[in-house]
Amino acid sequence: MGARFDKVDARFKDVDDRFHRVDGRFDRMEARLDGVQRSMIQMTVAMTAAVLAGFAGICALIATQL
Repeated sequence: MGARFDKVDARFKDVDDRFHRVDGRFDRMEARLDGVQRSMIQMTVAMTAAVLAGFAGICALIATQL
């Protein structure tokens, strides 16, 4: 009976090892997604600044033509 429990314990250890590998993969994927999210936020801020600068330029052009 003890040998059977030893086999079950060994199988659970294998399952634990697999879960740790999968968890490591999820951690790496999460880090990549965080990087993509950071890039999207930076791009949104840059595009907003460009649109506002263009709008300010148009306003200045109109103001000097009046």
